[in-house]
Amino acid sequence: MSTIDQICDLGLEHYKDTRSAEAARSLLKHIRKLKSLDIRDISLWRDKLSDRYTPNTVRRTMGILRAMLAKAVDYGIIDTAPKLKLPSAPVGRVGYITEEQEVALLDAIIKQRSREALDIVAFLIDTGLRIGEALGWGGKIVESPKGPMITIEKTKTDRARTVPLTDRAAEIAGRYRRGFRMKYARFYKIWQAARVKLGQEKNKDWVPHLLRHTFASRLAQRGAPIAVISQLLGHQNLEQTMVYSHLSLDCLQQSIDLIRGSGDEGGK
Repeated sequence: MSTIDQICDLGLEHYKDTRSAEAARSLLKHIRKLKSLDIRDISLWRDKLSDRYTPNTVRRTMGILRAMLAKAVDYGIIDTAPKLKLPSAPVGRVGYITEEQEVALLDAIIKQRSREALDIVAFLIDTGLRIGEALGWGGKIVESPKGPMITIEKTKTDRARTVPLTDRAAEIAGRYRRGFRMKYARFYKIWQAARVKLGQEKNKDWVPHLLRHTFASRLAQRGAPIAVISQLLGHQNLEQTMVYSHLSLDCLQQSIDLIRGSGDEGGK
């Protein structure tokens, strides 16, 4: 058994009877992908995590790794633990792309001559799936009285969830009856090329996970309840979804401003 596996097994044992057991299990899966405890390998691994997951997930994963490294020293699994610096805590609000930016992004993807990558981007925007969930979807569509849906079996939290499809997402899903064929490495290469074309190569927020934030942000802006957004995203608790709550409040304020404006006109 490798040192990394020993450390992860130690983590499973440590968290198994706690309220964080399920979340820890999910995060430890990321840690198992570490090649070694060499600081360069850890840095590369962290960069890959940052490309695919939210800052919160990266920070929590790094936090568990640091805690388990300390325990591994206590248990004699390793002699010394590498010093890890946790990423800064996110400021509480998340980015998203505007409809104008979406048009520009899709145009940049088209120029990469990959219809499948174009479909994946639009699919992520309309479903809120994580990129890994979308690429792992098997192609099955469930027809219901309220419209087509898909069920995602392999999720970050190991809990299957059903996601309703927009007309655009349903049309895309219909073209991939066995699921998307593209591998993540190929998709990411196309994404990076589009990112450069749009002048966003230095913007750390411009990763595929931004499309998931866009889905949630648009729902919040259009008045969807936070609890519904949380369910669609597959969040374990509402606290994770509250980062979108300011958008709902902003829209409420705009609505009140409209009412005030019409009231002023009516009083003239």
